[in-house]
Amino acid sequence: MLIQFDIHNDIQLSWTRAILYCFSIWIGKFLRLSKNDIYGESMNKDGFESSIKEDELKEGQMRAVRVKGKPILLVRVGGEVFGLSNRCPHAGCTFEGGILREYIVMCPCHGWKFDVRNGQYTENPLTVLQTYRCKIMFSTIFIEIEKPKQQK
Repeated sequence: MLIQFDIHNDIQLSWTRAILYCFSIWIGKFLRLSKNDIYGESMNKDGFESSIKEDELKEGQMRAVRVKGKPILLVRVGGEVFGLSNRCPHAGCTFEGGILREYIVMCPCHGWKFDVRNGQYTENPLTVLQTYRCKIMFSTIFIEIEKPKQQK
């Protein structure tokens, strides 16, 4: 069996890939994006870390993730994604088996209810869960784990 290679097509394909790569980097610089932003990887410079694909969290759903060792509950309500600690301060239960009604998530263990927008316990606003800012870029949900340090 004789295998033939068309060197002309291989060179043309390599040039096409190189041009597309350079164009994507140029567009990224024009939009002030890094290579990590373009390819959907971690965004350490601004404190955001990648988590799950956007289509893995449908409207009205909750999804537990672990990012940088932190247990986080992602919730999609009203077209927005909210992130909050996935540990109830009452007994340490996780929320993913709980109930979500509008912006309120209820702990499955003892029924404590928290607002996903600000982490406040509905019975006592002084009890607050850690919340995390979320944003969607390149079909991936990013979670702000660390606030970026101010440059002097």
